[in-house]
Amino acid sequence: MLASPPAEYAAGRPPQVVPFQITESQARDKFLAWQRGAARLAPSSLLPRGGPWNMRAALLPFWLFDVQARVEYAGSVGLRNKEGGRVTWRDIGWRELPQREYSWQHDRQLQVYASYKYRRDYAAAVHGPWALKHLQPLPEADAARGSYGSSPLHGRWQGAELDLPAMRQAIAWEFVLRDLREAEQRAAEQRLLAAHGAQEARDVHVRLHVLDHSARLAFLPAFHLEYEHGEAFNAHGERVPARYEALISGTAEGGVAGTRHYSARKAGGGLLLGAMGATAAAAPLLGLDPWGLVNIESAFLLLSASSLAGVGARMLPTWLHQMAEEQRLRASDAEFERVVSMGMGPRDTGTEEQEVLRSAAEWRRWEGVGAEPWREHKRQLWAEELYESQQRRRLEREQLRERLQWERARQEEEERREQRRQQRWGRSHHAHHWQQQEAMFAGGRSGGGRRDYLHYYRLLGLEAAHERGHVTQEDIKRAFRRAALRWHPDKQEVEDEQGRRAARERFQQIRTAYDVLRDPDKRRAYDRGETVEM
Repeated sequence: MLASPPAEYAAGRPPQVVPFQITESQARDKFLAWQRGAARLAPSSLLPRGGPWNMRAALLPFWLFDVQARVEYAGSVGLRNKEGGRVTWRDIGWRELPQREYSWQHDRQLQVYASYKYRRDYAAAVHGPWALKHLQPLPEADAARGSYGSSPLHGRWQGAELDLPAMRQAIAWEFVLRDLREAEQRAAEQRLLAAHGAQEARDVHVRLHVLDHSARLAFLPAFHLEYEHGEAFNAHGERVPARYEALISGTAEGGVAGTRHYSARKAGGGLLLGAMGATAAAAPLLGLDPWGLVNIESAFLLLSASSLAGVGARMLPTWLHQMAEEQRLRASDAEFERVVSMGMGPRDTGTEEQEVLRSAAEWRRWEGVGAEPWREHKRQLWAEELYESQQRRRLEREQLRERLQWERARQEEEERREQRRQQRWGRSHHAHHWQQQEAMFAGGRSGGGRRDYLHYYRLLGLEAAHERGHVTQEDIKRAFRRAALRWHPDKQEVEDEQGRRAARERFQQIRTAYDVLRDPDKRRAYDRGETVEM
């Protein structure tokens, strides 16, 4: 059964479904044709009749969003002089666009895979606008039963179970907001360049004000394929059959997502034949007898090259996967470093932009890092914890903002009272005592007043250097990198929820300390013992 089918129907948004348009046999043929499509090197032994492989028909859940929003953008444009030399930068203030409407019928980023069962990039790749043209209401009886059967295809009834929408709608909404903001930021950069005839743009900021949004559930047909091909090494160093999975769209126009394979025999034989043909064609041009070039040494070289080509073809999927993983890790680390070291620039956009960028980086890391093998339960647990930590972080930041405003208002009121007291009675012992307390609270040098009263230097391991008064900005940056590498939640080998939560809280404290100490103005205020607004 679905999570709450009565609620969907009662709200007037019955789930939609796209019927299957191909059978399991046709899905197998589509997968093999996709393997042969890129090159004629696909192994002929892939998916032999009778196994060992398994194919399952499934109806994948998607959240489909409609959004109404206002967009504001600002940035800086670079204008070159007529000689094409120095670039002059000009700040462009906030501009507002007319109200915009986004629909899942036109924007693919508003179609969010609503489960953790399969890789998200696989689920998104096998469907497109063509599939959504065939949407039709899902009968309520089928929703309650948890399965749906299509009309007979080629004399066979093709049906499948409905995969549950395990991803809560609020998490899917985070992906939609991220993708819309990034799309609008790219569009804003192009608008700035076109409107001002500029060659470069930087510090482009976007504010997305959501006026209204709605979502409905849809199920799209697919075939999940599990199969073995080649060999791999397990955790004990033993050679075992390598297992792969793929998703094949259940529509006629849909695609395939998976790992491409290359035949070692075809790659080696192709290289051998190519080398022999090139030798035969080049020998007459060089005045040589082609048969005179045939000897034991040349045959050995050709056979060795053919064997290496075969090994390369066999290992190519593994190499490509490792390269993709390393690239994702580097991109994730670079984005993480950019977010934590980002300054807000000349425009006061508040801390909401930093929170948006940080959340986007966290979700991108969740999507890409360690995508193979995909572990449904672990990926769902990670997503739920990440969402809850982001919501808690936003709540704490809002509470901190309110507390700082209250403290500022209280301090201003105390100053007004003291001014009235002095105007009426002159300078008093109370004023002298109050100013002494204020001076003690805000010492005039690093380490004065409340010495490291929030333990920011200690969190970064700079307590001793701070006591000596010798902490440079480079020291702070290096200390943060060390602390981040040590305490990042992804690097903590803890199994229990309490340990993971402690690691997240410790890492959040380290980030907060770095955000304050890396900013010279905030650091001076903190060293004076003043409350620093985040």
